[in-house]
Amino acid sequence: MASTGDFSAVRCVGGALSYIFGNFRDFLILATPPVIGLAIIESLLQLAVPTGPMEPGTMDPAAMPQAGGAALLAVIAMGILNLVFYVMFAVAWHRKYLLPQETMTVAKALRWRREKTRFLMLLILLGLIGFGIAMLGSFAMPALMMLGGAMGSAIIPIGTVLIALAVLVVFARLSLVFPAASIGMGDFGIGDAWRASKGKALGMFLILLLPAIIAVLASLPVLLIALVFGSTGLMQTLTGYAVIALIGQALNYFAIALAVSSLSAAFCDLTGYSPA
Repeated sequence: MASTGDFSAVRCVGGALSYIFGNFRDFLILATPPVIGLAIIESLLQLAVPTGPMEPGTMDPAAMPQAGGAALLAVIAMGILNLVFYVMFAVAWHRKYLLPQETMTVAKALRWRREKTRFLMLLILLGLIGFGIAMLGSFAMPALMMLGGAMGSAIIPIGTVLIALAVLVVFARLSLVFPAASIGMGDFGIGDAWRASKGKALGMFLILLLPAIIAVLASLPVLLIALVFGSTGLMQTLTGYAVIALIGQALNYFAIALAVSSLSAAFCDLTGYSPA
């Protein structure tokens, strides 16, 4: 595949928004069942094993580590469950964008297939690559501090920011493997993604950043609602927590759809792939 040479992150993200709203009915069909299911499970877990601070009146020392351990297990379990369902939706939405001739249903979206396993493995691999870059940067930090002399202390925040940017840029450039994996292009690996995004580091970084900014802005009203619920005690009820969890999951799925659509558009521009 060859790049079309016409790549704009802003255009990709803008087109992604238009694509989502143009296919909003399909988005609702695919996202609603997992959103409701995850929100219910999250609410029940929160009420059964509160993950927040323990009640001030808890005085039994033996109960504290048990409660803390149970809360940690609940958080881990919910995180894994979220990841699995998010991967399934991301692959389904990539396929909807890149394979428009394929009819995507809820049953297909929730069926675990080979492309979802590859997507998840690549996600873990890119996470490990990012972790490796962060570790190399942290190992180099003490040496840079010594060379910096009196200015050595200033290297820590600057170095931390640079390391974070390096991790995000590398992840962004390699993220082209995700749309390829979703449509069964097993021969498109991280080397191909790196070559396809050569000279497009800033644009690929924006492909990650702009959807994240939009998602954060969209979540601000939810934070205000959560504050109101918290001040009135509604967050201690199943109904109150379920409402917040439902809205939160809906926003998560919207953010995933936006990021996936933007990345699919970038994949088309940078590889020359044309949705059939």
